[in-house]
Amino acid sequence: MLKVGDTFEHEYSYTQEEVNLYAQVSGDTNPLHTNEEAGKASIFGRCIIHGFLGASVFTKIFGALWYADGHIYMKQSMMWMKPMFVGTTYKAVITVKEIFPEKIACSTIALFMN
Repeated sequence: MLKVGDTFEHEYSYTQEEVNLYAQVSGDTNPLHTNEEAGKASIFGRCIIHGFLGASVFTKIFGALWYADGHIYMKQSMMWMKPMFVGTTYKAVITVKEIFPEKIACSTIALFMN
């Protein structure tokens, strides 16, 4: 059972193959994600990962890694502060900030990525 103050950390990264597969599945074929020359010519200097692919770490953590007991999460809001890149290791750090006892397995969390 989750408690206020509980934390979970998970390091992850994505390969270009995974980014290309996400582009195919999502239909977001923006060359900034999949074309090395377009990435080099961009303000980022290389290809960037799709924002929602990066954010999909939530589904991995809540669905399979942390208290993977069949529960689901029901709400998510995001802001993209900087780009994410292929082959870079990121860390998702989740902290339980509030729990609503009237809801089953419902909490407010904060996610920070390094």
